[in-house]
Amino acid sequence: MTLDPTAFDDLYAAQADRLYRSALGIVRDPDAAADVVQEAFVRVYTADDEIISPAAWLATVARRLALNELRRRSRLTGLVEDATDDEEPSGTTLVESAVWTDPAKSAASADSVAGVAACLGGLRPDDRTLLTFRYGEGLEIGAIADLLGRTVNATTVALHRARARFDAVYADRVFGRAGVPESCRAWRVDAVAHADGKPAAPEYLVHLATCASCQETDADLRSRSKAFAFAPLF
Repeated sequence: MTLDPTAFDDLYAAQADRLYRSALGIVRDPDAAADVVQEAFVRVYTADDEIISPAAWLATVARRLALNELRRRSRLTGLVEDATDDEEPSGTTLVESAVWTDPAKSAASADSVAGVAACLGGLRPDDRTLLTFRYGEGLEIGAIADLLGRTVNATTVALHRARARFDAVYADRVFGRAGVPESCRAWRVDAVAHADGKPAAPEYLVHLATCASCQETDADLRSRSKAFAFAPLF
């Protein structure tokens, strides 16, 4: 790909911060993240193939470089299998796959954002990477599977388990807050189910209609997916 200096500078100005944040969320090391961004831009500048969407191409390359760096540091537990440094996306076929999964993400509360960041920090690196890709960057399952060199089914199962572990930690945080009545904590299973759009006990729904504490908990639980978009993932 041939870019004149002005076009390259414009591309860097538009994409560098986003790529850095993505890489930092994976490697959790500022220097390593900066190296990933630099290498990604070197590759786009020296690529031989025509690149239809430089932003999408850069995002894919940066994610793969960050995953490879994390694998070299032995911080993943079998998550990345075949994403080698030489695997670059085809510039003629790659399309932008980063689609936000929740258009109302901007409504996330500051408290939920802080909660998501704290809960992510306590998870295993492989769980955190999957959740960051799916909810933080809005990637579809197929795009995540491609990045990790795994099948869609395997990625779906791994993501489901990672989300279940995150939800459990997040629920612990919500119900462990000071001021939550013990009687409300007893509704934890139904509260989580209701927040996720699943059936809950009729008795809980009656209780929810009149309990300010449970209404606050319900809003917090419902906002956790949206908060991924704003949580500092490092």
